[in-house]
Amino acid sequence: MSTWLDTETKALLQQVPPEKLAPPDTGKFTLVILDRKREANWRRVAQVLMQIPGISPMKAILLSTCMLKPIVSGLSLPEALLWQFELICCDAISVFVRDEIASSPDREHYLPQLRGQLLGSPEFSSVQVTVSAIPDNETGKRFVAQFLHGREGMLYRLRGVRYTFSGDMIRKKARIMAHWADKIGATVVIADDN
Repeated sequence: MSTWLDTETKALLQQVPPEKLAPPDTGKFTLVILDRKREANWRRVAQVLMQIPGISPMKAILLSTCMLKPIVSGLSLPEALLWQFELICCDAISVFVRDEIASSPDREHYLPQLRGQLLGSPEFSSVQVTVSAIPDNETGKRFVAQFLHGREGMLYRLRGVRYTFSGDMIRKKARIMAHWADKIGATVVIADDN
């Protein structure tokens, strides 16, 4: 389990749950990628998918560009949350639904409707984010690797001690970053965040 996936992060991930899900402590779940934002790097998404047991590197590469296709089934709630977290860190929006829903013929109608509902939510809109004072230590490097991977060229060093970043990202990811920035001594400012 990722050290970044604490209780508060899990709560931020579950802020907009699909209404048709079972109570989260029952059943098995299927992970589905709904969308990849412009900032998403398919290679990074594929790297995450390769870490999921049972997904070969070739399948991960193919799935990294698929939308609305079941990625993996039979996940427990903690596993589903972990992979949803890892994907949002790559700017890929995913959801997990009960296995029964993902394997039913209705999924052809349900998943596009769910996608429309979720992508219309403010949680998945793009926001301007400024990150400053990322510590230039091991924790700061892990933070950059987890949340800003692929955007290293957009990081600026201030007086050789700390890093700063400014750019657009998904509001949900920005809120998770802000949570962790607080814990490591960095600062995240989300423009127009209520």
